[in-house]
Amino acid sequence: MTIKERRQIIFDAEELDAALREANSIAPQLKLPDRHIAVEFCPSEGCIFTKYDTEKVDSNASRFKLEGPLIAVLMIRWCNLKNIPVPKHGSKSVRVMDRSVILRIDYDGVSL
Repeated sequence: MTIKERRQIIFDAEELDAALREANSIAPQLKLPDRHIAVEFCPSEGCIFTKYDTEKVDSNASRFKLEGPLIAVLMIRWCNLKNIPVPKHGSKSVRVMDRSVILRIDYDGVSL
């Protein structure tokens, strides 16, 4: 018999905003622009758009699209920073909701 664990970590807009403000220090490989100001959830596309304060005239320059794998990297790094345990070997997926993002971790734990 194997114990299976399913964990869901839910980031609301406030927590996701905090993670995005620190994105370049906790997940530099994402190469996000500085000066994050807001997040827009897009459940139909399974992504979020992060908005930035910018002097550029082009409106697309102030939005950056993050999809599942990149959102997962950001959320996992934020959890690590906040000492929230995330199993390394668990399968991870992200689900974008209307006002939150869910990081789901499925882990086939210990065999008994």
